[in-house]
Amino acid sequence: MDRLYRPIIIAVIATIVVICGHLPNYSCGLKPIVLNILQGAYASTLVVLIFEFIQEYRLYKRLNFLTGDWEEFGIQDRFLKGPIAKGKIIYNGGNSLTIELSHDNRKWTGEIIVNKDYPHTGTISWAYLPDSGQDHEFGVKEIIIPTERNKTDDKYLFLYLLPVNHSMNLMGELRDDKKIVLSSSDYGRVVWRKEKSTKK
Repeated sequence: MDRLYRPIIIAVIATIVVICGHLPNYSCGLKPIVLNILQGAYASTLVVLIFEFIQEYRLYKRLNFLTGDWEEFGIQDRFLKGPIAKGKIIYNGGNSLTIELSHDNRKWTGEIIVNKDYPHTGTISWAYLPDSGQDHEFGVKEIIIPTERNKTDDKYLFLYLLPVNHSMNLMGELRDDKKIVLSSSDYGRVVWRKEKSTKK
């Protein structure tokens, strides 16, 4: 549930309780009016709660399957290369997930915020745990949840991670003919994969 709604709903409920407590003090002519106001406030609050619960449940159904241990693969000529790292995702509720990745005795952690309107895309903010206590290494990634691919694959679930770093230097390699060839546009793109659960 959005944080904005919670204090509003609490305030409405508290107002209803206070008014109900003073209801015997109202005159007979005011009691029907006050009761109508209370009924309207109660109905409105109930509708908001039901709407938010449905939204939360839909997000849970769309995102909870991401929880678990993953492997990270590089991409070479459109095919997976690796695995090159180990990852883990924890569903926090709503459209928020925690993500961790370990490789070469290093580890970064981050948070995934999935787009509520388009829950097959999202953003990851991540940062490495410091090696010396003074270093800083961080960034932003985009995440794609290939829903149809995940439905049709019999064995695996997949996630696609793309770097968001407009200041990243171009990389290339020196060929035998002494010409520099820029790296593939797939540089920095990775695929996360995990086996589908066998539980019925």
